[in-house]
This record gives sequence, structure tokens and C-alpha cells, in this order.
Amino acid sequence: MLESAASARRIHGIDLKIKSGLHWIAFMQALESRPADAPRVEILKVTAMCTGAVEPVRATGEWLTGFAKSKGLNFCFKIVRVEDVLDVRGEMFGVDQGREAVMVYSEHAFVAMIGRPDRMETLMRVVRGLNPQLMVVTETEANNNSPQFSARFVDTLFHYGAVFDSVDACMGADDESRTFMEGGIMGRMISNIVAREGEERVIRGVKLDVWRAFFRRFEMVERRLGPVAWQQARLVHETAPNGEFCTVERDGKAMVIGWKGTPLVSVSTWKFFRSARLVNGSKHLRIEFE
Repeated sequence: MLESAASARRIHGIDLKIKSGLHWIAFMQALESRPADAPRVEILKVTAMCTGAVEPVRATGEWLTGFAKSKGLNFCFKIVRVEDVLDVRGEMFGVDQGREAVMVYSEHAFVAMIGRPDRMETLMRVVRGLNPQLMVVTETEANNNSPQFSARFVDTLFHYGAVFDSVDACMGADDESRTFMEGGIMGRMISNIVAREGEERVIRGVKLDVWRAFFRRFEMVERRLGPVAWQQARLVHETAPNGEFCTVERDGKAMVIGWKGTPLVSVSTWKFFRSARLVNGSKHLRIEFE
């Protein structure tokens, strides 16, 4: 996102499923460390879409606002609250087309909509209408969407076995956050994947190639993660406690993060094809982004 907004003075981040908001803290810090000759950021806006409880999102917004104030950054946080993704409309996000660089950030926002394609397609049409410069997608790298129980069970066993092992290595046994994560979040996810069928099975993890096929349906072009992203990933990999057990690998233009060789999360970046142009070279056509 920092590379795509290198020359922008007005930046608008659309967060499809904001949680702690830590990535926006990192983004603000990165903006602060831009070269002296880079354009001064006049305003950073973050609009968070919410379909559940609004209080945690509001608390995240207050935290981000306080951090931005401490950095002297003009910041605006807005919540778009809807009961159902089918109710989302582009005008709700207040995008000032042509005057601000729009970035869409999606962290595990689509995985719960795999079994509800009408909602996924509604959201993608809205995102397309926002005309973002870039969309960053982080999703679980798993294959537990099989209609066969045995295949789904085995994949879930291996995937979440690695997740629980990473939590055990990185968090103390008495850590309240660990208790909530293991029982309150992952336990419910595993139960939903294994014990539910049909529309009741909301969590349906798929591999990166499935997401690629889906996004291409909406005329999106995958962008290669830039050197800054890889540099930051390697820095965390090399300096974090237990980092030696983590794996950070390339998968085409994307990044796949794993634990002891088991892929857990993919990170990919996308741009809508309509923002690109075909250039006729001497031997082939190539795509250049405007």
C-alpha cells in the first residue's frame, strides 16, 4: 500500500473486516518515515465495514485516532455498519473519486462468504465501483472446503494442528488471550468446518489458486508484492521470537506464511484490469498500469 500511495497526498483505506487495526499503525509509521522529498500526506482516512458488533470496531478507531494524533497526522475514521453484506452500497464509503488514493484491505473477509456467493459477488461489485489503486488480500491458506467429511477432517487436522503448535510456542499457557483464541475463536471455527454442512458451514478455507480464479472473474490482475513488503517480512522472520519455525515463501506474485512447513496464510495484491492498458510490443502484448 505504501508503494502504491507513494505520491498521494490524500489516502483512503477501506478495511473490509478490521480487527485490531495494527496494520494501519504500521502504515502510519511507514508514512512518517517516507523520504523528505515525498509529498506531505494531507489526510489519511480509514473506513471500516462492519456486519457484527460495532463497539470493538469503534474502540479500534479510537486507538488509531489517538495514535495518528501522536504522530501529527490528519486522520479520519469512519464505520460503515450493515446488517448484511447484501446491503452494502458504494456511496456508503464516502470516496472522493479523483482526489484520493483508495486502498482496499481485506483480512479474512472473504472466507466466510465462500458458501454465500451472492454476498461475495455483491461485495466485489462494490469494491470495483470504488476504483481502488490496490487491494490487499490476506486469507487462510487451507483446503477444508471439500464436500467429503474425511478429506475436510484430515486437512483441518493438519492445518489447525500447525496453528495450535504455533500458539503454544509463542504464548504462555496462562495467557488469557491464548485461552480466548483457542477456545473462543479456533474452537468454534473447527467445529463449524467439521460438524456443519450446507449453509450452516460458514468457514470454508481454500487455497490461493482458488482465490486467483475468483478475482480474475472480476477482471482483476494480480500485482507482484514489492521489495519493501519482502524486506519487512524477512525482518520479522529473522527477529521475531520463534521466527526460525516460520516459513515465508513466494507463490508466484504472492507471499505464503507458514509454520514448520505447513502453509497457514497467503498475502496477495490486486488491481482491477480497467485501470491497466495494453501496450503492443514487438513480440507480445504486455500490461502496464496507469
